Amino acid sequence: MSRAVRAWAVCVLGGALLGARVTAAADARLGAEIDSAHVWRGLVLNRTPILAAALDVRGLKLKGLPVRVSARGVLDVGDEGGLIEGSQFSKIDLGVALELPVGFELSYAEYVFPVPAERKAYQATREVGIGWRRAGWLEPSITVYRDVGELDDLFVELALTRRTTLSEQARLDLEALTAYAGKRYARDRDGVRAGFHNLD
Repeated sequence: MSRAVRAWAVCVLGGALLGARVTAAADARLGAEIDSAHVWRGLVLNRTPILAAALDVRGLKLKGLPVRVSARGVLDVGDEGGLIEGSQFSKIDLGVALELPVGFELSYAEYVFPVPAERKAYQATREVGIGWRRAGWLEPSITVYRDVGELDDLFVELALTRRTTLSEQARLDLEALTAYAGKRYARDRDGVRAGFHNLD
């Protein structure tokens, strides 16, 4: 197990303990899912099945403003073209987001790619983001991400969401989404060109 994977595991366990210790103020949720491919913001990173695990801690406060902390890891089940070996983590990200008044949000994320250097040009990068969402019957939103590490490029998401509460335990979300990837974001993904590339 690589140091990056061990670090991510420690963060997940530490975050779970933190959530348990401040239960009165925060809510920690740990989950996992199996997907047929690794799709990130509409960009296909891996066309073989993946197992994704995530920890989200909500309800924390910073000077009265809500803070969200997250840790996510992607374990690749298959081996795609020799780039990604099966049963290994290919991406780990640690993030924090600060909710601001009037629907704005600031975010920061660290990405680690525990892939051998000969298989990927870089093993880590970082990203800052600013987003806005207007709450209501129909919720428009826009989020601008800036990679301040290896890519040094922009990525923009535009969405229109309709949320319907079905019961205390269930909610239905319908969303139309498109995204713009800059040249370096696109060049980092096989077969993706700069511009608006995703609409679903």
